[in-house]
Amino acid sequence: MKDLKEQHVSGYNGTTFVEVITLTTLMPVLMTAWTLFGTQDFILDFILIVVPILTSITYPEHLLKLVFRLLLIIVPWRLFRQRKMESTKGEPSLVWLRCMMHLFTAAAILAVDFHVMPRRFIKCEHEGVSLMDGGTAAFIFFSGVMAGPRFTFSGSVWTKIIKALGIALPSLVLGVGKSIIVKLLDYQEHVTEYGVHWNFFVTLSVMPLLAIAHEMLLLWMPFPLLMLLIILPYQYSLKHGLEDYILNAPRTDFFSMNREGILTLFGYYALFVFGAQIGLILLGGIQSRTQFWPKARMLFGWTVFMSLFAWTSIDLFGIPVSRRTANSSYVFFYGACCLWNLFLGFVLQHFLPEPYFGKAPSFILGIQENQLPFFLLANVATGIVNMSIDTLSVPNQQAYIIVCVYLFVLCLVAHVCHTRKLKIRLNLKL
Repeated sequence: MKDLKEQHVSGYNGTTFVEVITLTTLMPVLMTAWTLFGTQDFILDFILIVVPILTSITYPEHLLKLVFRLLLIIVPWRLFRQRKMESTKGEPSLVWLRCMMHLFTAAAILAVDFHVMPRRFIKCEHEGVSLMDGGTAAFIFFSGVMAGPRFTFSGSVWTKIIKALGIALPSLVLGVGKSIIVKLLDYQEHVTEYGVHWNFFVTLSVMPLLAIAHEMLLLWMPFPLLMLLIILPYQYSLKHGLEDYILNAPRTDFFSMNREGILTLFGYYALFVFGAQIGLILLGGIQSRTQFWPKARMLFGWTVFMSLFAWTSIDLFGIPVSRRTANSSYVFFYGACCLWNLFLGFVLQHFLPEPYFGKAPSFILGIQENQLPFFLLANVATGIVNMSIDTLSVPNQQAYIIVCVYLFVLCLVAHVCHTRKLKIRLNLKL
């Protein structure tokens, strides 16, 4: 059974660029739809936000019809019911996109183990674009956005190191713990994704440590320039033998066993530091709606910048997008996707009337306040479902219901955490 489940998620080449961009644009659209028509009723808000997300990665051909029907049902309800809306903490578009990224990820990591999720959406074996590959990039990009204002290039080095360790250690512990548990339970794993022992939690834990090294060694350098200084030599190395090593080398020691996870740190950190540039735009300086036009222009400009680099890398130089190597095309294309959604969400949010600006449902606020615990809970719940049932033999309709119930439970936990004011802090203060 383990071998069958590993084969079920291996060997695919993804979908089209247009489909990835179109389906990810659902995030700012749902944000706007809820802000205008949401009810602050947990169940109705779940149906309006989460059900379309799940449908987009399982039955995308029915997505538009579903959203239209949901609005026909919910809008009349909204017209005859008053609602008390709660505000987000921070830039609203950023809060919404990060939380819906978590929802997309939570839906995908379980749905991928059933037949209900089209194979073109799962992570590509070597080359190609897919929704799940985009989720990995989005986590890194938005982590960089949040870290941007923390790059001060001043203050005590030891204080920064201790703070970075406090941020990194929880993810590292979770990553090591996950690796041990997977081995002990003989749980299915996709070795070519990160390696034998490595996983995405470990990659996340390395980002703040690389950021400290960046501050200590490079002092001050424009983030876009640093991104290019990282990704271009790395891409040159890939072309001159490193890519062949990543794809074909035998796994004889710790480094070679985990070469995908270790070497892709170059690509991921390039994406992280570019996210930091966007964080300086969105979160630096004065936080006011009066700053909308300057920030919108800069976001649009950087979106064009990344799109041009993506086009140059993919079309002019013929470098296919590869998550397994996190090459230049991967960094530029998914960076452009993240920026496009952030720009669109920012514009839509700031064009809303004042009473609607910055509002969000309770479970979105709960995810915002407990992001790493939510991601951890989704991983644990996914493992429980996989060990409880034979996911490969479940009919598509039943699989859709199972994933929907799982998402409902996750969102209910987030809702309860917010309403009870529970904030689970995994970051350590050393």
